[in-house]
Amino acid sequence: ENNDTMDHSNHNDMENNDTMDHSNHNGMEMPKIDWDLGVYGLGENGTYSRPSGLPLYYPLWQVYPIVGNVEATMYDQYSDDYLKTAIDYVNAKKKSCITDAFQNDFHVHSNTKDEDQISPASVFYAPVYSTFEETNIVALIGIDFKWTDNLSGALPEGVRGIILVIESVHTGESFTFELDGTNGRFIGAGDLHDRSYDKHEVRMNPYQIPEFEKVNVQDHSGHRMRMLEGFTIYKGDNTGYMAEEYDDYQIPEGETMPGLYKVRVYPSDTLKGEYTSNRPAVFASLVALVFFFTSMVFIIYDCLVENRQAVVMNRAVQSNKIVHSLFPATVRERLFEKEESEDHTRSAVKNTGLVETPTMRLKNFLTKGSTGKQDDATVGSSQMGAPIADMFPATTILFADIAGFTAWSSEREPSQVFELLEAIYREFDIEANKHKVFKVETIGDCYVCATGLPDAQPDHAIIMVRFAQSCLAKFQELTRELEITLGPGTASLGIRIGMHSGSVTAGVLRGEKSRFQLFGDTMNTASRMESSGKKNMIQVSPETAKLVKSAGKEQWLVPRADIVVAKGKGEIQTYWIKPLKESGPLAAVSEHSKQSSSVHYGHVGWDTDVSDHHRDWDKNSHPSTRYYSQEDDRRRSIEWNATVLEDLILKVMNHREDCIPEDNKNRRLSKLSRHRSGLILDEISNEVKFELYSANKPPRSKARITSIGEAAKHELKAYVTRVASMYRDVHFHNFEHASHVTMSANKLMKKVCAQSLGFGRKKRNASKQAYKTMEKELFFSTFGISADPLAQFAVVFAALVHDVDHTGVPNVQVIKEDPDFAAIYKDISVAEQHSIHVAWDMLMEPEFENLRCCMFASSEDKSRFKQLLIHMIIATDIADKIRMKKEKKRWNAAFEYIDSWESEWRSKSDEELTQIDVSLRATAVLEQLMLASDIAHTMQHWITYVKWNERLFKERMTAYINGRAEDDPREGWYESELGFFDFYIIPLAQRLKDCGVFGSAGDEYLSYAVKNRQEWTEKGQAITLKYTEWGEEQLRGRQLQ
Repeated sequence: ENNDTMDHSNHNDMENNDTMDHSNHNGMEMPKIDWDLGVYGLGENGTYSRPSGLPLYYPLWQVYPIVGNVEATMYDQYSDDYLKTAIDYVNAKKKSCITDAFQNDFHVHSNTKDEDQISPASVFYAPVYSTFEETNIVALIGIDFKWTDNLSGALPEGVRGIILVIESVHTGESFTFELDGTNGRFIGAGDLHDRSYDKHEVRMNPYQIPEFEKVNVQDHSGHRMRMLEGFTIYKGDNTGYMAEEYDDYQIPEGETMPGLYKVRVYPSDTLKGEYTSNRPAVFASLVALVFFFTSMVFIIYDCLVENRQAVVMNRAVQSNKIVHSLFPATVRERLFEKEESEDHTRSAVKNTGLVETPTMRLKNFLTKGSTGKQDDATVGSSQMGAPIADMFPATTILFADIAGFTAWSSEREPSQVFELLEAIYREFDIEANKHKVFKVETIGDCYVCATGLPDAQPDHAIIMVRFAQSCLAKFQELTRELEITLGPGTASLGIRIGMHSGSVTAGVLRGEKSRFQLFGDTMNTASRMESSGKKNMIQVSPETAKLVKSAGKEQWLVPRADIVVAKGKGEIQTYWIKPLKESGPLAAVSEHSKQSSSVHYGHVGWDTDVSDHHRDWDKNSHPSTRYYSQEDDRRRSIEWNATVLEDLILKVMNHREDCIPEDNKNRRLSKLSRHRSGLILDEISNEVKFELYSANKPPRSKARITSIGEAAKHELKAYVTRVASMYRDVHFHNFEHASHVTMSANKLMKKVCAQSLGFGRKKRNASKQAYKTMEKELFFSTFGISADPLAQFAVVFAALVHDVDHTGVPNVQVIKEDPDFAAIYKDISVAEQHSIHVAWDMLMEPEFENLRCCMFASSEDKSRFKQLLIHMIIATDIADKIRMKKEKKRWNAAFEYIDSWESEWRSKSDEELTQIDVSLRATAVLEQLMLASDIAHTMQHWITYVKWNERLFKERMTAYINGRAEDDPREGWYESELGFFDFYIIPLAQRLKDCGVFGSAGDEYLSYAVKNRQEWTEKGQAITLKYTEWGEEQLRGRQLQ
């Protein structure tokens, strides 16, 4: 009946509750159905609700089996599109029908369960009449079945791997099944058969259930035969069955025919495996065994020969690479092939009729390299024949030298020096390949290249100019990027480029360590163009300028304002090449202009254009000097300092993982007190306690910590930024100075830890006893410092904050200007104690909690770190004579018997070694490290020393001009520096060397100190005169104001 409502008075008989938990046969949770809905159906978004707007209701009135299917009762099948299509077909045709296959778990009522996904199912509908004679349908019987159940038993036992693809003609949906013997398994929706078996496809025509009226209802066998009859299609005209082509069959227009399927059958790898066999391989192996013992001797012999050949070939390849990088292919032929080269020449003449000239052979080397083999024998000069050389009349030679490199490298570790050079030269090589420029060689920090050879290039000068412009831009970009990893001052490096055009002689100067070289006046002039150039400028000779003009690029040239006097050349009018992008001071270069803008590095003052050989004392730097904003410099310095501190914190955290007991590792600093620091002097002791040697050190944790965490990283950078902002804008005691001290402290500390790296390489293959011996030697040779990451971190941290909020005047003046402030610190090391207060109180603020948790594992760690911080910073007050006497006394007590130290600890047993206290020696060494770092510029390259000496003078002079100092630095500056070297710097460097902890750095610092003292003796008076002139100019300006 088409009723809108039905009486559901019995729905409460099924359940006592108003709602039921509807779970399908697979155990999947179904939406709860409100039984008050009565007839319910599938609504929008997969919900179940009362159907509305439907012409008919087809509720499930009776369900069998009842167990597990109660929730299906009263479900309106007419609300499902798949079922509705089949129901409409049964009503219209008065015949049975199978629905199209679907994957809806709610309609499939079975106790079986697929592991992967819901297997496709269908419903078979048959009409029910009131009598056998009537045609009025009063009910439908629906039988749910899964296709996997229906396919079970399709194959005999043991036959596996048949793939069945069933496609609905009505919906176009496909499903793939696998028949394994008597079992059917659903693979997935869609055609998923292996495409490699398409050629084995077997197709079946569309199939439909025949009409019931033509079958005797009591003749079930006849009905079954009709269903299995010949893969035919029911045409719907009651006249019989007619076969159709598989691909051409179409549903009649306007007619809906559910349950019509196309079937395709394929084999699979499983089926293929049932019919493949390894028997041929087994038989072949048996036959091979007959010859095994006979061939074994030859196999072993062949392996030995191959191994020897591989060793020889490997050495030959390595030798070939080295020779290939030094010599042309033609040169290698002349050096190694001897008589064979003559045979090769004769063969070339015979085959081509051409004679290979030296120029052709040189060209082949530079462009193609070597492809032949080479002898291992050494060739004497008398057997090598005529020298290999040729003249190239039209070339352009370029020399590029890094300005300030020598001073910069004296402040860095060797690995950082090579990191810079490799990065720069790698970029230059890339540009050289791009512009077809031939790289000749690198001499230290000088890059030499040429155009016009080995191939002639008519526009060789233009090519080289473009290459030089690209290299200048790349250099400036690269040094800014590297400053974050290599430290402050890297971006201040510059490059001088010089070019000259002319003829050169190219060839090999044979002998020991011979190589391919260029000779001639062109090389000398190009070198003069570089050495007489300016920082970050490209200088070209008149000859190169003429070629540039002739190529129509005269706008690239700017005549140099002053005449260059070159050795052996006299006066030369040279030209500047405009860079690719004119910005900053570079844009200030104009024709015959001597005007330039002042360029500042750091916070204040004037830094002149300093080369590795001389210092220009002009008041304004040359316009070639690169300009960087102070904010850019500060930002890169902050990032570098944060990176250095992060690496040290990681060492602290990993050491904590190795040494701290498991029950203490989760202690958090947030539980510790964050009180402000008290009086600094009360926390100073004669020594900071270091851990005793442990003979039974716990094994190193395999899991290493690789990051301090994003939160701690952010806080660390924020802390360094705060520290940088609290440094004042003074000449010397500024953030740039703090970064320089940090770099020096980190360098010296790495020298201490470098010994542990050396031992680490030996530990890999060492026995347990040898490992233990190396641990002892490492601990006592560094006085426990190498085994104490917290102490290492504290020293570098102290270097960063040691001058925070420094006013640029000495402690004596601070006490005089603000006695109340100085009284807080008892008038002792006022600036140093104030810096400790500022840095420590800032670190204890709540916003740096995550950072503190990474730094300290306990209150004891925090207390010890603070004690180390105090000792290191107070040590920098070298004007306190009382403190200096105590420091000297501590050093003498610690190292009075240093010569016998090694024999002393080596003679003791492991138990006795655990009683040796290294605290006094370690404290004394770290104090010397901090003192050396604070004045590291005096023990580095001359240019670095003069740079910071100048800034210190200007800071003192500024204080004097402003009435904040009684002593005029112009008086006795030269003599005071000599005394400072003799009585403080050189003895300090000597102590660094004598303690033996810093390796080669002790010799390096002492050597630079002695050299700088000697140079100051020779040049100091002239330099002091320049200082004095600047001071008098500033003084006159102040008086005018």
